[in-house]
Amino acid sequence: MTFLGKYPISTTEALHYPLMFAENLKKLRILGIPYVKLDFLYQYGKSLGIPQGTIRTALSRMNKSGFLSVIKTDDITRYRVSPLQVETMMNMQKKIERKRSNFIVVVYSFEKNQEKERIQIRSLLEYLGFVRFAQNAYINIKIEEKELRKKLKEKKLEENVYLFPVESLQSQELKKLSTAWKLPQRAIYLKEFYQEIKMFLNMSDGTSEDLFYRYGVAWISFYIHIHSKELPLPNKLLPKDYHYEEIFDYLRKNSIREGSKMMRYYKAGNR
Repeated sequence: MTFLGKYPISTTEALHYPLMFAENLKKLRILGIPYVKLDFLYQYGKSLGIPQGTIRTALSRMNKSGFLSVIKTDDITRYRVSPLQVETMMNMQKKIERKRSNFIVVVYSFEKNQEKERIQIRSLLEYLGFVRFAQNAYINIKIEEKELRKKLKEKKLEENVYLFPVESLQSQELKKLSTAWKLPQRAIYLKEFYQEIKMFLNMSDGTSEDLFYRYGVAWISFYIHIHSKELPLPNKLLPKDYHYEEIFDYLRKNSIREGSKMMRYYKAGNR
């Protein structure tokens, strides 16, 4: 089975890598970084076997949902991610560090005929890295929540969703979470993912295009299958052979090593 066969990602998820690439470089204060062009997204999608029509549909849905904005100048269409996605990127690092004791708990309540709204809030919370720990209840480390609250108001969900900042959790509650999460099985899953993502990246032919494709797949797979499902437990409760932070460090260090090649490829394709 291929890497993507075992760790599949949707078209919308896959597009986040080229869409976020400019934001990441701008965050590093690198000048002259253009936003991504539609033709570049087509080219990137081709590497993953995604038809152009599927890409257009995904972009249209993301635009309608407020996850990106369209920029048109001189017959060139470019795309920029929304502040919500940028905020999600910033919160991602906080979760990985595990140095904060503060948490945020989200509880929601809907009537039986509000299944659509229930699906919306679950998808939004999981997108932002919240993890379900009980019926209609999600938890995360204390994140910047401005864009989340804005999104809830926009979707008219704010009256049904409650955000509770929590300064700390007692050891009993933390142990309950670790038991419910089945940490030994999770550790095995992380070990397999770590081995397979290294194999996938090491199969690169070394060209800038292939590197961009593979690191895009690797980062999005990490976010969807690992990071977004990671409970915010302190290190002391984790098994010794727990590779979550190692996977992130491996991706970060190797992305930096190959960064110049990928940046040149991105800039050349988005002039």
